[in-house]
Amino acid sequence: MKQINVYEKLLNVQSALKVPKNQFNKFMNFNYRSCEDILEYAKPICSQYRLVLTTDNKVISEGDLDNRRVFVRSTARVTCVDSEKHVEVSACAEIPKEKKGMDSSQITGSAQSYSRKYALSGLFSLDDLKDSDSDELTQKSEKPKPKVTKQKYTNDIHSSVIRVVAEKGLTKDVVKSLEKYDIPDKHMKEIDEANDFSGLSTAEKTLLEDVK
Repeated sequence: MKQINVYEKLLNVQSALKVPKNQFNKFMNFNYRSCEDILEYAKPICSQYRLVLTTDNKVISEGDLDNRRVFVRSTARVTCVDSEKHVEVSACAEIPKEKKGMDSSQITGSAQSYSRKYALSGLFSLDDLKDSDSDELTQKSEKPKPKVTKQKYTNDIHSSVIRVVAEKGLTKDVVKSLEKYDIPDKHMKEIDEANDFSGLSTAEKTLLEDVK
């Protein structure tokens, strides 16, 4: 009997894995999935195909002493029990020097969680799923909301919002101004990410887009 290689096993996992958006952002009123959600749903399926799922983090820095920037590089890896071969994907997130309302350990932990989430998303190709697949389980119990006519949220408006949030954070004034728009889930997620990681470099954002 032909033995299934690690890539075929991973393909089977990617096809079977559905991770609902069980987390809810009360501030921006949208659902999302966390790193812990991905691990919870992925581990049983990986076990079924005799794959060991692991993640690890490494702190790296660049620049001179006066302009040093520190990043967390997370790697998500599946290793085949039978062949001991593996497939891995990495993602990075910058650790800002300070962030309002957080101490140093919280800032580091937040960056680690962010980079691990995108490494796992890249490994399992989660963002290839349609929104209806991931949202269905979280929306079954929700009561229908009354329809409210809102203004169209254009790409130009979104670009301006991202710049403001990345620089100043998601302030009450910004939230109030966004209430009049019909904002797609994808843009809501990007706004939240800009708020959480306002210090991300252009290179890092490009890398994270590659692993989505």
